[in-house]
Amino acid sequence: MSASHNTQQPSLKKELDDIDSRLSAAQRHAGKARKHEDAFWSRVYAALHDIYEVWQPLINNDDLIRAYCDRHGLKCNSIKLNNRFYAPVQLCFKNARSATAVTQYATTLLEADRLGKAPVDLVGWIKSIGSPSDVYDSVRSATKGPALGSGHVPITAPQPAMNITASSGGASPTASANLPASTHAPAAVLLPPQTIISNILQGWVTIKRLVDGKEKRGSGADKRKILIRNMSIGGETFLCLENIDTTYTFTTARVTLPFEWAELGDRWYTLSFREADRLAFNFPIASGWNATIAVDHVEFSASNGVRVVAEVFNDMDTDFQHMAVPVGYGPHLQLTAERATSFLKWHNIITGSIKFKARQLRQEVRHQIDRHQAVLSNLWRQNRHITYGARTIMHVPSTNKHLDHRSYEYQMPGKVEIPRALDLSSDSLTYKVPLESSSSYNNEREKTVTEYYIDVHHFATSVLPCDSRADNMKCRLFDAVGPVPIDQDVRLPVLEMAGLCKLLKEHNVGAKAQFVNTDDRQAALLVEFSTPDSRVRYMVPTVKSASMLRRHACEPFSKTAPGSVLNFAGAEAQFCAYITSYRSPDPAKWQLRSANFLEQLNWWMEETDVSIAILLSGWSQNDIDSFNVQGNGIFDELKARFGDAAIREVEGRPLITNRIECLEWFYSSTYDWGIMMDDDAILGTKYHKSTDITFFDEMASNGPSAYAGVDIFFPYWDGKDPRHPAAFWNKAGRDYDTNHIFHKNPDLKGSLFVLRNFRKEGRREVFPNPTYDIHGEDTLLATEAISLGYTVMMCANIVLLELNGPSYFEKDRRENMRAAHVRIAEMYKHFGLRMKDPADPENKSFDRSEFYDRCWDQPKEQTVPKP
Repeated sequence: MSASHNTQQPSLKKELDDIDSRLSAAQRHAGKARKHEDAFWSRVYAALHDIYEVWQPLINNDDLIRAYCDRHGLKCNSIKLNNRFYAPVQLCFKNARSATAVTQYATTLLEADRLGKAPVDLVGWIKSIGSPSDVYDSVRSATKGPALGSGHVPITAPQPAMNITASSGGASPTASANLPASTHAPAAVLLPPQTIISNILQGWVTIKRLVDGKEKRGSGADKRKILIRNMSIGGETFLCLENIDTTYTFTTARVTLPFEWAELGDRWYTLSFREADRLAFNFPIASGWNATIAVDHVEFSASNGVRVVAEVFNDMDTDFQHMAVPVGYGPHLQLTAERATSFLKWHNIITGSIKFKARQLRQEVRHQIDRHQAVLSNLWRQNRHITYGARTIMHVPSTNKHLDHRSYEYQMPGKVEIPRALDLSSDSLTYKVPLESSSSYNNEREKTVTEYYIDVHHFATSVLPCDSRADNMKCRLFDAVGPVPIDQDVRLPVLEMAGLCKLLKEHNVGAKAQFVNTDDRQAALLVEFSTPDSRVRYMVPTVKSASMLRRHACEPFSKTAPGSVLNFAGAEAQFCAYITSYRSPDPAKWQLRSANFLEQLNWWMEETDVSIAILLSGWSQNDIDSFNVQGNGIFDELKARFGDAAIREVEGRPLITNRIECLEWFYSSTYDWGIMMDDDAILGTKYHKSTDITFFDEMASNGPSAYAGVDIFFPYWDGKDPRHPAAFWNKAGRDYDTNHIFHKNPDLKGSLFVLRNFRKEGRREVFPNPTYDIHGEDTLLATEAISLGYTVMMCANIVLLELNGPSYFEKDRRENMRAAHVRIAEMYKHFGLRMKDPADPENKSFDRSEFYDRCWDQPKEQTVPKP
């Protein structure tokens, strides 16, 4: 007995004692049935009745079945876990005529339970069919017929049309199952239990078709479950189903139904795959379905006594994983129903070719056996003196299979399988970049960098296991506006793509797809589409070319983590402010800077709706605790609002290293815009008519696509000329009251600037050179961005305000700035960047004319109307 079972036994002892006591009569009847042939069937029926009476009210509880098997020394396997009657039947009929009899009896009881037979009707029902063996035969023949999902009758057969909209005043509901992207869910709709269960099963069938059987599973217990919960999405609440598991990575699907199950509230419940199958099996053949919600379970029951129980989700169970929160990696791809149909035809050609080739191999081997019968006979005669049991093997020509001269049996070629993964047919883009050295700025060496893109969006099979006319065929699966960057080591699983295309073809709908990152680069393909009665999000782990292993596309389950992300909306979902706070070793500076930092945090949390992330550089735990106390628990409030991951602690280090840390943090997120800032930056309102900061909310309402051509921008700052934003506001042709206006300006202010999530958009990220450790890292970042073809602009709709306090760059500021510009000009001289007057030691200005000619091909100004 395992340790886990030992720990379960005491809690189940009372229930097991009761079961054994009530089954004592069944054991006597079963024992006597073997001894008294004249009363055989009466004893069998009496034993089956007693077993059924005890176990029929019990649901398939894995822990109970394992504990029962442990108590009685029975081997626990999947057969017993799938049929709760098998273990007690095996125990009571341990002296049965054969093992087949035990299987027949257990199957008979399971079928009676499926049909909702009461214990008092059991024997009469069996006799009406004939005997347990007849019931067993009828069940086997029925399971060979057409099926939906797992061999069940279509779950929608006897059910009413789906009603999702409750009317007022007692009027009948209206049927409206569609949930297009723009449709909002009705608030707190009370639906009949029969309708809710019907829709849950529709979602279950969709999930099962997409995920069941796609990956090889171990021989252990099947722990796959369906999570049932209400979720807040975009301010509306919907009932959602998704599969969860305890394996490292697996294909995931989430089905969002177009209504809220109001009685469910915010509680989460899980239904095992096996119980979901049982519910789907019984739903069309039973009536009077009801759903009873308790604190620890939801019970689905029918009038004939069938019961299926979904247990409450234990948020302390950290073994379960679910769909990871993804980070978009490239532009969206389109998968239309026509493309899906074309893919299935292509897939069928490959499958047919492989099957045809497999038949050819088998026929060839049979012919070879016939031609070599005489040879086999001679081999037997020549080797008759060999010790008994020795074997002589003959290799069939052109195969690696064996002929056995003793049995004359041939081991036919194994099953020829279709390729497990699709290769991504990619084109390459090669370019040269300079190699920088920390010791010399005159390094003329260059390195060649190659990036791979799916320019034609084709997919090809891997080399097939046999010659075929389908070998190296290509099929266009996706449509896209532009090239999609893709790693050479990324492949897509065949079965998932085929299953998805079948579903899209049946519903005649298209889907949006995107390669996404999790904790692994390009770990999955995320697909989203709508069916007539639900919305589906489907995440397929990509396959590594060399090992054929799937990437990690799941994350540990936490009851609080997903909600905090899904509930984000507007500016909070699109913008995140990344604040770097350096702990100065100078006590006087630290006191002033920490006071500014506290004021800054309060301002951003109160005046804006953007998310906030903090990088604490060089802070001790005592610094963190005292600051939190001084700020009345502001760090606690920050974690409660944005999650524990909103605060990172690193050692004290240079500014550029912290900047790179924040940039990487942002690029790995789901945000569209990142606001990089020091710990003393806020936005001022003294020049505006209103004190409300609505800029980021307005940008969020427009969406990132409205700001095409704006890659990096920063606010106006009155610390430089012109000293008043009116110089921009009053310029002819510029209406700042109704527009957001951005104009070309490479003089980036590092205290606060905003940039796009280039990684999410499938574009090259912008990072400053990490070896650059002097003044002017903001100018370096802007120059790097422009050299990559991005725009750097100033927006006078917002005004930067730096809180009064000490700066870390006060000493020799002008001299340091010139040294920085000289170094930057040297780093980018191959792009045409020059100093205006290199001989003048007082000059610190760039000559960017040639640099712009080579690198800036975007409009110099962008105007976006306010929403």
